[in-house]
Formats: sequence, structure tokens, C-alpha cells
Amino acid sequence: MATLTVKFAGICIHFDSTRNPGLGLPVPYRVVVPRTDGVLQVGGFGLRLDPVLQLPDGRNIGLNGVRMFIDSTLTSSPLVNLTCPPSLTQIWPEMVLNTDVVLNLAPPAAAHFDIAGGNFTHFNQDQSAGAKWEVELESSTAVLKMESSGSVTSIFIGLPNEITINNYSVLVPSVPPPAPIGSIEAELALNFLVAMELPPFPGIASSLNVAIGNIIDCVHALPRFEAGGPGCSNSQFP
Repeated sequence: MATLTVKFAGICIHFDSTRNPGLGLPVPYRVVVPRTDGVLQVGGFGLRLDPVLQLPDGRNIGLNGVRMFIDSTLTSSPLVNLTCPPSLTQIWPEMVLNTDVVLNLAPPAAAHFDIAGGNFTHFNQDQSAGAKWEVELESSTAVLKMESSGSVTSIFIGLPNEITINNYSVLVPSVPPPAPIGSIEAELALNFLVAMELPPFPGIASSLNVAIGNIIDCVHALPRFEAGGPGCSNSQFP
């Protein structure tokens, strides 16, 4: 047995068939990774998402319209212990989910990562809520399948090892730290790209600010990762 670790850093939204029995997910667990076409105006800030798959061999693969999964015989739901990534409907109860984004990889979905088996936990991505999936596989090699436009690519990964999906929001124009006041809330709002529309500003800003405080409190005792900030957190639905 050997371990594969997949880290989801930045704007990644988690859907669990157990928590969402009426959604009709075709798999036990799916992480939706959104992107923006260039700069998107959110709460008065210009933000951009360009998700990247980082492989152990140093390759970075841009993600746009791809479904990914680990080729294995696992079929059960993963054990999930995610308390730090916030629930979207707790932040904005009126949100309406865009099921086409979640089920059919419609834009602005850049990628679906489909998962069975293993364990989900969170980690401190510089005070933001990252998520980590670990799975034990019988082979010494994991096969990552990437489906796009009808074609399938197989990527072989020696185990134990890890891959990372990075999807950080970028302020445009770039500014030196600290980020402008309010931009952190706007970054967290990018998780609502799975909704029919982004939440209204400034009305939702106070709820986003509360969620950011909860994220920081939750991840405070966890080991730190390398980048991000509380606005670049994973999230969960509902």
C-alpha cells in the first residue's frame, strides 16, 4: 500500500453526495474548480482565477474544461472531516446553485475532480482553509485520468507522492501586501461562481467577513502551507 495526497488550495468548492442527496452527483464526491475569463469585477476589485494542476515532476498544467479522477477500484464515499472550509449557504442563504456548472462542467467550471474512498481533512493554507485528500492504493503508481473534449490522458505518479490544485485569486492591478481593505471578502465571494450569480455587494460583505473570521479561528492551530490568505479558501455546499 502507498499513499497519494491531493491538496486543493484556493477557490475550490466541495460537493458530497451524502450531504447533497438531491443533486444527482454521478460520483460520491466532487470538487469543482472555477476559473475566470480574464479579470472579473467583484465588489469593486478586479480578480482573476487561473487554476493550475501541479505535479510531482514539476509540471504545471492549466485547467480549462477537464474532468479528473484517480483510476482505481474505489467506489465508496470518502471519510470527510472538513470543518474549516465554510458552507456557502450559511454565508448567503439565498444563493441559487448553477447545477450545470456542478454536473456538466459548464463555464465557469474549469475542472471537476471526482473522488471515491480515502479521507478528507483540512490544512492551514496561510490562514485560509485548504483541503487535503489522502488515499491508500495497492499499486506503487497512481494513474490520474484527465478527460477533455472526448479524449483521455493518463498521468502516472509514483507513490507515495502528492499533487496540488492551486486556484488563487489575483488582484488586478497587483498591489503590495497588505491587500486593499475589502478585497479579502471579494476573493472569498469567488466561491459563488457555482451559483447562478455572484452575491450582491455591499449587502453580503458582512456575512463574508464573519466567515473569514471563522476560517482564521479554525485553521489557527493547523500546520501552515505556503500561500493564500483567508479570502482564498476552499468552500463547501450547502
